[in-house]
Amino acid sequence: MTLLMIVVFLKLTLKYPFSSYLEPDVLAKPLWFRLLFLHLASKGHHLYYYIPWTLSDAVNNASGFGFNGYDEKGEPKWDLLTNINIYELETSTSFKHSIDNWHIQTKNWLRRIFFDRLPKGKTLGVFVVSCIWHGFYPGYYFSFVFSAFVIYVGRGIRRNIRPFFLIPRPT
Repeated sequence: MTLLMIVVFLKLTLKYPFSSYLEPDVLAKPLWFRLLFLHLASKGHHLYYYIPWTLSDAVNNASGFGFNGYDEKGEPKWDLLTNINIYELETSTSFKHSIDNWHIQTKNWLRRIFFDRLPKGKTLGVFVVSCIWHGFYPGYYFSFVFSAFVIYVGRGIRRNIRPFFLIPRPT
């Protein structure tokens, strides 16, 4: 799997580099082409992160560190040190679901150390800690604080609007 991702990464990043998006020949193309170009460049950039995490997951599992007991069917689980669920991340339907499948171990650590211990503003507090961890770059601060806002809005929608669209189950 990792070898296939490396090949796709090399193909996409060489053919669709972000740096060439503002070149005149790309800007002269129709909007649909430019959007497709950005999509493919973004997918190539995702692989930049997926490859090392998948490779480290394989190394940890090969050494036995990833063993996480057995599931209810008696099958061994090898997800103790998994840091990303690529399929779940790429097919997620909400921002929260994306966060749950990206930086899994870091998310678990932030939950134990900060989220569970903060008396108020838990979500915003965790995102502010993430900002500080990444360094002083205004883009991170905007991105992380905005992400906390998106989480709050998503919670409100799920709590207040989603019930109108759910089919009642017969009792």
